[in-house]
Amino acid sequence: MTPIFPQLPRTLGGYTLTRLLLVGPETELYEASQTHMNRPVIIEVLRPGLPREREAAFLNRARLCAAAELPHVPRVVETLMAEGVWFIAGEMPEGRTLAEIHASGARLSPIQICDIVEAAAEVYTMTEKAELATMALTPYSIFLNDAGKPSFLPPIRDGEIQEGDTACNMQYLAAVLEPLRPVNVEGENRVLSILQWLREGYEGQPVAWDTFTYVCGIVREQLSTGTENNPENSRLSEARTKRHLHRLRRKLLRALGFTVLALAAIGGLSWLGTLYPQGEQPTLPAVHNGMLAAKRHGSTQHILMRPVSIREYEHFINSWKLLSEDEKAAINRNIPDTCGEHIPGDWEQQLAAAANKGQYAGMELTPDSPVRNVSYWDALAYTRFSASGATLPDAAQLQAVHKAGGASELSEWSATVAGDGWLGIYPDNAPLLMDMAHDARPLPAPDYAYRSPKTGFRIVLTSLDK
Repeated sequence: MTPIFPQLPRTLGGYTLTRLLLVGPETELYEASQTHMNRPVIIEVLRPGLPREREAAFLNRARLCAAAELPHVPRVVETLMAEGVWFIAGEMPEGRTLAEIHASGARLSPIQICDIVEAAAEVYTMTEKAELATMALTPYSIFLNDAGKPSFLPPIRDGEIQEGDTACNMQYLAAVLEPLRPVNVEGENRVLSILQWLREGYEGQPVAWDTFTYVCGIVREQLSTGTENNPENSRLSEARTKRHLHRLRRKLLRALGFTVLALAAIGGLSWLGTLYPQGEQPTLPAVHNGMLAAKRHGSTQHILMRPVSIREYEHFINSWKLLSEDEKAAINRNIPDTCGEHIPGDWEQQLAAAANKGQYAGMELTPDSPVRNVSYWDALAYTRFSASGATLPDAAQLQAVHKAGGASELSEWSATVAGDGWLGIYPDNAPLLMDMAHDARPLPAPDYAYRSPKTGFRIVLTSLDK
């Protein structure tokens, strides 16, 4: 399609167009400067000759964009007609578009992905509250400055809100970020989960935009505080970190809402079992987005409500093959050399059964069924691979998640061992499996390499919140 202004630079109503950014069916985007103020702006020009109703829609969208006060969206300067064409002039966002970043061959960091998704969630949450119809963000409407701060061209459109708008906007955002997502770095799996939630929802259920604000805040805090050499972390001043954490606490409270208040009335967890000496228990549990959130030792811990699946473990196995020897050695630290490959027992049979909805160990499997026949060492290696700061749950946490509705048919590995305080019931240092089919009762395992078709595991993510 031929640009409206093939020769640049060109003056248009007090603005000098300097670069063509995008040619669309109805509008074109130009980088420009405001002549009398010498400041950079972005110009959206309506293609001349369109039907009158499209012109009216363009002008109404300009009015809505000018009236809206959205975070991460530079303001509209003015709407004018010059040389027979209508155009909208807005403040130029800082940085490069994602299209330019992609063209350069670069990829985004996990924290940058979280920042973009969180910022988009804040924008769309506000447009929903204002009952504004929206359109999807594109690689040309998302900007990232040198400090990693995102900004957007206004994603507002003329017309009525449609039922599928939110899902469509989420799916487009996932599609935009997918080619730029980080690969083979810490936090990759969490980014994959965020993109999957954008595309598909969580377990078939749609996820609200403000939930992404909450989730991205947790992931960013884990990545920022979990790695001392993280350049993103090193740039955070102490004051900024405190403000950031305070903001995250507000999001946690908003996301969990009255669930936290209701469950705060629950007393101690001594009812969780008679064989396990409980000690300090998690407090303020709340189930949210497939995780049980519980406060412990000054941090908020998030225990998965389901065991790790065959699909997830297969991703680990496939990624393991691509790791360097040094990366494998780091994951396998303190794991016996004879237990360092992490292939579950009957692995091929499990994969075949999952692919064909077949039977394994008396159960019909799908790719989302829990992985089985794993040892403690397999489970430990998976946690180290999956997320910085991820751990296996201890016995009390597994009992808490069972009580909250997270039962499974498996005996799941815990980080607890039999020892002092067990009064000789079990051998010292026996690793404990928890029978998640029967009240999460503790079962001593013969050793850490033990596997059976009943052994599985889940993980715990920790977010510092003080």
